[in-house]
Amino acid sequence: MAHAAETCDPVVGKSAPIPVSEVLGERDKAGEIQAQLCARFAEALDDFQRQQWTQAASAFEAILKHHPADGPTRFYLARCRDYLAQAPQAGDPAVIYMNAK
Repeated sequence: MAHAAETCDPVVGKSAPIPVSEVLGERDKAGEIQAQLCARFAEALDDFQRQQWTQAASAFEAILKHHPADGPTRFYLARCRDYLAQAPQAGDPAVIYMNAK
């Protein structure tokens, strides 16, 4: 069971985007809470990748009500808020550039 499985990020030292995942556990051993988090995050991430910033932000906010310590959710919510405040620069805004390790 992976969290944020479909995001592509150019990591430090790489020039092309690569998929990044957070492994939470084995799907058949995951509890209901983990399964719900992954499903809801996947839906929110889909909104993000379709550049539906308001819809994605709302979805990430809803996730945080039940999972306030979830780092990937907080990260993407902040990115949505940034894009709502100021339109993304040229290029694919769903690709996140990591400038530091």
